[in-house]
Amino acid sequence: MNIQINDVKKSNIEFHDQILDSINEVILSGEYIDGKNVKKIENSFSSFCGAKHGIGVNCGTDALIFSLDALNLPKGSCILVTSLTFPATIMAIYAVGMIPVFVDIDETLNISVLDMKKKLNADVKAVILVHWAGLLCNVDEILYICKENNLYVIEDAAQAHGASYKNQNAGSFGHLGCFSFHATKTISSIGNGGIVVTNDNEFAESIRLLRNFGRIDREEFITWGRNSVLDEVQAAVLNIKFENLEKINNDRISIANNYNASLADLVKIPVVPQDYKHVYHLYSIRIERNRDKIMSYLNENNIGAVPHYSIPCHQQKFLKKSIIKNLDNTNLYSEQLLSLPVTVSLEEQEYVITKLKKALKKYN
Repeated sequence: MNIQINDVKKSNIEFHDQILDSINEVILSGEYIDGKNVKKIENSFSSFCGAKHGIGVNCGTDALIFSLDALNLPKGSCILVTSLTFPATIMAIYAVGMIPVFVDIDETLNISVLDMKKKLNADVKAVILVHWAGLLCNVDEILYICKENNLYVIEDAAQAHGASYKNQNAGSFGHLGCFSFHATKTISSIGNGGIVVTNDNEFAESIRLLRNFGRIDREEFITWGRNSVLDEVQAAVLNIKFENLEKINNDRISIANNYNASLADLVKIPVVPQDYKHVYHLYSIRIERNRDKIMSYLNENNIGAVPHYSIPCHQQKFLKKSIIKNLDNTNLYSEQLLSLPVTVSLEEQEYVITKLKKALKKYN
């Protein structure tokens, strides 16, 4: 048995014939960039999120860069963000000439409201809410704070397709919502892709320009831009998978519930506040002692358990100018977190649980 942390091939084999048919249709159409498939996923996904506009882009990183750029903030503005995120979140801030202000996390592994309040000052202009692993941040309190302090809110929902709070989906809480369709994501392309969703007409128009060289027609270019329009092949694949998002999420939730029932007395299982729907892009536990030894034991038994993220962004070498103070939980939890496979059969999951229990008994 060889169990991967995220079996991307499995998600494509499941829809193999449909994907081949859709790609063939794209090839025969002669329409390869920003065509009917792109418009379909833009409309259906933005509607699902509760937003008026969806703008398909090349990747989730571009979604963040364009969203920050659309805010039109002064260079050097400070952006509140957590360090427990994939580095693309921070690199997007640097890409537009802004400065990350790192905020600690709470037990949900999302941004701490208490620490966020401590790090507000006149230089802070926006916050990026990283909905970690498929669980929304504390949106009620955060949105109130942001409104009181005139802060823009960008949702980094790369891991949160279909996550919700009180039945309101990720992407609809902030001024802009950014999603990745990378091959590892819950609904995924067969390469790369992303989307920005928003209810703001001006932000939407700005991002449409930014993703297409700043052009308004074939010959006229009115602003800076890049080549980042979502292509038709990726959009065609996404349209197939989007129709199955509810089933995909429910399967992950079922696997997570099984893990919870088996592991709750042995490790720190994910904390999910009331009224929140966690969609488990990752299923991450906290192991307070010997995490790395336990992980190695699982890996030796062909189980793809990995840390997310053992080196948080504020400890990475790429870091430029930033503000780093009092990240106690981030430092601690990054040494404890271990992600278990969620794209598994029940038989595979039982194997993971059995081996994990043996490892815990051996090393704890």
